Amino acid sequence: MRNELLSPAEMSEADRLAIAEGPLDGYGLMRRAGEAVVAVVLARYPAATRVHVLCGPGNNGGDGYVVARLLQESGVDVALWVSGEPRAGSD
Repeated sequence: MRNELLSPAEMSEADRLAIAEGPLDGYGLMRRAGEAVVAVVLARYPAATRVHVLCGPGNNGGDGYVVARLLQESGVDVALWVSGEPRAGSD
């Protein structure tokens, strides 16, 4: 499997295409992404008692908020760092 990093513009286009194909909307995609990240974090670091999550102002910041919430619900202490208020119109 090949790993590829997408630019912000490419990721926005990938999100747009995924939403157009359905069945998930932007928030649904964000929840799925957050769930996947939390699954990896808990699998790789099962003894973690504290995790730091950095959230930016764009849509990926929303993914971070989902990750923080799910980790906290799993009993992990979360330090949430915010680099800016969520942008208007972002998920």
